[in-house]
Amino acid sequence: MAHCRINFLASSTHRQTCSVTYGSDLPFPPNTRGFLHYHTPASMPATAGEIRFRVTRGADPEDFHTGSDLLGPDGLPWSLPLIMLAHGLHRQTKGVPFGRGLLVRSLVRDGLVDAAVLDGLAALVEASGWVSTKKPPKSIVHSLDQLVHVQLENTSLSVMFVGEHQVSPTRIEAPFTHYTGPGRSRVIPFSGSALCRFEISPVPLADGTDTLVLRVVKLVTPVTCVAGYDGYLAAPTEGELVQIHSQKGRAQIGRASKLWRLSAKLAKDEAIQDLIKRANVYPVQ
Repeated sequence: MAHCRINFLASSTHRQTCSVTYGSDLPFPPNTRGFLHYHTPASMPATAGEIRFRVTRGADPEDFHTGSDLLGPDGLPWSLPLIMLAHGLHRQTKGVPFGRGLLVRSLVRDGLVDAAVLDGLAALVEASGWVSTKKPPKSIVHSLDQLVHVQLENTSLSVMFVGEHQVSPTRIEAPFTHYTGPGRSRVIPFSGSALCRFEISPVPLADGTDTLVLRVVKLVTPVTCVAGYDGYLAAPTEGELVQIHSQKGRAQIGRASKLWRLSAKLAKDEAIQDLIKRANVYPVQ
C-alpha cells in the first residue's frame, strides 16, 4: 500500500480520516501492520518527539514490546516529526489545509505532548521563514548524536537545525562533489548513500568559533564510482570523517587534504551554536 489511512472518531457521529505515506512514490513494505506510537529519543529535548510505527505480528497490543519500529528507505526509523506536525497545525489556523490536525490534537488529548511545546515549535518554524509549501527538510537535527541520511550524488544536504530559541532550515553544499576545469563544471564521482553524524570540529574557525565536521557512520547502499574518475576525492569510508580536496591544486590526487567543515557563515548560526554548546555539556558517548 502506498498510503496508510487512519480513522479518528472526532465525536460519536463524526469520523475523520488522515493518510500517511512511507516515502516519495514508495509503498509501505509488504505485511506492514502494527501500531502508531509517540517516541522521544533518549537524552533529547521534548521538541524532538515523533510519531513512529511499531511493526507487530498482529493486532494484539501485547505484541507491541516484541515488535520493532518500521525503518524508512533511508535506514532510519520512519517517523512523523513533531516539529512538522506542529507547524502544519499552526498553518491550519490560517486557512492552510492540513489533513493531520486530529492526529496532532490526539497527542495533546492523550497527554503525550504539552500544548505549549506545540505552540513553541510552531512559533520557531514560523520565525525561521520556512513554510509548508517548500519541500520538507531531509533531516531534522535536534542533537549532534543524531544520524542524517546522505545521498552521495546529491549536490546539497537539506538540514533543519533545531536550537533552543531558533530553527534554521539550511541547504549545505554537498561534501561528496566538486568543481573542476576552467568552466567550473560540477563533478559527481560517487553514488550510494550513507548515515552520517555532525560532530564538533577538532579545529575551530580562525576567530575561535566552533564549527561542525561530518563523520560517515554507516554505508546504507554500496558506494560506486564513475568510470575513469581520477581519485581527486577519496571515497567515503565507514567510521571516518569526511575529507575534501585542497584548493591549491590537484597535486595530491588520491589523497584527501583537509576535513570538510561547515562554512563560517553557517557555523555562527544561533541554532547550530546552541547544539554545539549542548553537546559540550552532554558529550556524545
